[in-house]
Amino acid sequence: MTSPRIDPSRLGELIDAGETDLFELKRQWWDLESKLGKGHLARDVLAMANAISPSESGLIVVGVEDKKAGGGVVGVSEAPSQETVAQLLDTYTNPVPRVRLDEVPYLGKRLSVLEVIWSEFHPHYATRDVDTILSTDAVYTRRAGTVGRLKPAEIERLIRAKEARLGKITEPSPLTVGFVELPALPSSADRISVRVVNVTEEPVTNINASIDIILTHYSYAVYRRPLIANLTLGPGETREFDCRTSEASFYDDQGRAWEYKGRIWSSWFDLRLHLTYRGRDGILAEIVRQASLG
Repeated sequence: MTSPRIDPSRLGELIDAGETDLFELKRQWWDLESKLGKGHLARDVLAMANAISPSESGLIVVGVEDKKAGGGVVGVSEAPSQETVAQLLDTYTNPVPRVRLDEVPYLGKRLSVLEVIWSEFHPHYATRDVDTILSTDAVYTRRAGTVGRLKPAEIERLIRAKEARLGKITEPSPLTVGFVELPALPSSADRISVRVVNVTEEPVTNINASIDIILTHYSYAVYRRPLIANLTLGPGETREFDCRTSEASFYDDQGRAWEYKGRIWSSWFDLRLHLTYRGRDGILAEIVRQASLG
């Protein structure tokens, strides 16, 4: 660990005052050998990182019980290295929050002080889902001394502030997406195959996709087939997904099934693939691909 920058007397004042949005107490270290423990640490750091403002930092102190649990100073016997914490955050978060891990003596005990430092790339997001602990669909923050979630309007405000600091960030898509197999007519085969490839060295999260199968002769007749739901692709990972035109069902404006098969135009379809994913800036991006059959 690095030499401490935090004055023990100042730390004592903070401990006596209790938890706030920028100060959190933990009795012991998260179990970083377990997936749940890693998810808890990532969530707590993300919440603190999203709660701080420019020129601020937040502190997570390990080795002290919260006042609601008695408020005793228990200390820590073992603590992970800063490198271990940094590697975990590199895997579970994006942009990765800036942290510094110190060891501070206090009342004859050793405490771990994890400082979460403001970053101009704020806000920060989870890149992995861990049971009910960590979700890529949520943007965490601290409210009234506990972990909460940002509302859409709050997220938009933070993103606008980020664009004002850094300018609008435009990046090439981390995914390549497209049709790799379409029915060949005349043929009884009706398989549609889609391939999605992560071309980056980082996970891509919140991938959702569907295909619209549209009767060319009647463009208002649309059948939507879900393909992917909340998928995460690891670095360089490739996945393929299939559906069939024979699965399509169409309905008239009264909700009645439309018997279209057997007509000369029954195998003329337009296909529209919709795919969304969460980009590095935390905003959902969309890719659309189109094809025609018949």
